[in-house]
Amino acid sequence: MSEPRWIPVARLEELPLDGTGVTVDVEGIPVALFRAEEKVHALSDTCPHAGASLGAGVHCDGEVTCPAHAMHFALEDGRCTDGLPERVRAFPVRIEASGIVSVGRRRAD
Repeated sequence: MSEPRWIPVARLEELPLDGTGVTVDVEGIPVALFRAEEKVHALSDTCPHAGASLGAGVHCDGEVTCPAHAMHFALEDGRCTDGLPERVRAFPVRIEASGIVSVGRRRAD
């Protein structure tokens, strides 16, 4: 698979550590960012069940909870952890030494 193109979207210090997310635009795609200490996870912002913003959800113990219907998605890979087949897309994230957070996109995205 080809190396992703890195799109800068935020500074690490702008991302909250309180369990809430932030939604950013990645070349027209809404992406929810979640910071867990010094690691940042990026998921498609749209819940596949009702279209709610996952960035408006809360994350804890490696999962984000959808604010509309309380579905849970793993931060690492976007799979639904409630035993359902739904999933959201997970994007690669890179944090530069300068604190810039970038989300990776591949050509087919």
